[in-house]
Amino acid sequence: ISGELHETPLLIAQSLELMEQEINRIQTRDAYNLAESMKPEYVHDSVLRMKFLRGERFSARPAAQKFVNHFEMKRQLFGASKLVKDIEQDDLSEED
Repeated sequence: ISGELHETPLLIAQSLELMEQEINRIQTRDAYNLAESMKPEYVHDSVLRMKFLRGERFSARPAAQKFVNHFEMKRQLFGASKLVKDIEQDDLSEED
């Protein structure tokens, strides 16, 4: 395991900007685009995006890809109506 990252305001701001650039480079992002059209403030929420950046140790490209994939999986599993909300236990069916 490499050294600990120090989350400075500059690192956070730069990483969020790089992640946005990487998202824009992804060709296939239909579910992401749908979610963005439904509720842009949810899709652009920095707290949500930071979860993906932290998961990839602030590497913008893989974080962006996982973020876009996240919306595709949500659409497949829960339908388009759940794209822009946090999934809760009540959203699961008996089979889940």
